[in-house]
Amino acid sequence: MSKAPASVLDRPTAEQLIVVDFVHVDGEFNRDAAGGKRLRERRIRRFVWRRWKALLVVFVVTMGSTSYSYGTYLAAPGTASNGERTVDWARDHGGDGVINRVEQWWYTRRPPGNGVPDASKLPAVPAPVVARGATVSGAVANAAPVDLVALSPDPLLGEGVWTPEAQSVDGAPVLYTTFLRPDPDNTNVVAGIIEFDQNLVRTVAVPGTGELGGSGWAWGSKIPTSERETLVAAFNSGFKFQHIDGGYFTEGRTPEPLIDGNASLVIDGNGTVDVGAWGSDFTMTPDVVTVRQNLHLIVDNGQVVSDLKSDTSGRYGIPRHQLQFTWRSGIGVTADGNVVFVAGNKMTMSALANALAGAGAVRGMQLVIHTKQVTATLFAAVDGTKDSVVGTKLLPDMPKPATRYLNTDQRDFFAVFVR
Repeated sequence: MSKAPASVLDRPTAEQLIVVDFVHVDGEFNRDAAGGKRLRERRIRRFVWRRWKALLVVFVVTMGSTSYSYGTYLAAPGTASNGERTVDWARDHGGDGVINRVEQWWYTRRPPGNGVPDASKLPAVPAPVVARGATVSGAVANAAPVDLVALSPDPLLGEGVWTPEAQSVDGAPVLYTTFLRPDPDNTNVVAGIIEFDQNLVRTVAVPGTGELGGSGWAWGSKIPTSERETLVAAFNSGFKFQHIDGGYFTEGRTPEPLIDGNASLVIDGNGTVDVGAWGSDFTMTPDVVTVRQNLHLIVDNGQVVSDLKSDTSGRYGIPRHQLQFTWRSGIGVTADGNVVFVAGNKMTMSALANALAGAGAVRGMQLVIHTKQVTATLFAAVDGTKDSVVGTKLLPDMPKPATRYLNTDQRDFFAVFVR
């Protein structure tokens, strides 16, 4: 039986394609195509750019006070490119539907396919160094995680095999990494995985300047130098709240109301993370320090939820969002209380859920998606210094720099520290 076409929507109009250059700033047009496809897509890029330049002139002349608004987006702090800022501005000024349509068309039009992924796409993190500044003496580490069962029919060397990384406390690694290929129909897809030993690490939520913006947040939307002595890792949070009905609570403030039933990353006063459904797995108690909600659980009781592919209830984002081949990230908790973070390019939501369940998550949720948003960095102490760190990306082809969260960022994120 032949496979159904990858595209699930009609091709956008030429006017809608104008935004493609900003949505796909990683150059996928030229990198992924071959032969005649590459030539045709270069022509599309030239067409899009010519149309954009013409519209930019009209924009500058006619937008008046709105152009000032656009300027504030371009001038905002953070590592976002001008393309990302333009997309954010367009979404916030009536362009959300057009951008969603273009993304849906673009990210479903070409499956990644089968084959052996290039070695440059696999995790390559240095061996652990001794952690400095650990404050919990005599902490008992969890047992090293058992190697995972490969999800692909022809496992690669190291696939599913845990490797100790980043830092260690009394000889015990604070985290391990590995990778899986979670999509049996597209074996080129790689999911990088981190497992954190929560007996040895604690997690802190950091609001961004734009997402949950406003004054008074403790760290100014970055990991300050004063907090880097025991820094182990940092990774992205979830969707912008204008795109979901979830909420957020941290530092005693609730900038977005919490919604019962939503998937929630919860941090307690000890810095321990748990993941579950708000209102059933968790409720508000004095020990809850942070709640970050994002859609609904995609792994529950150790299994991928049954309605993920169809999403007839609309629990997992905009229609057919779950079918897009794009950068995705997710987080879950294991039966022994460890945290697993998963990220990879060209994953559908089902592939992400497969990776979380395959990594041992008993409950798991999707975090942010798309190019230029998914970020996970592991940090090691620079020998002989009090607070200098060197960062390494979980996956080498993650678009953002390893220093992203050491600088002010517009989006909220999480930082992980040795206890």
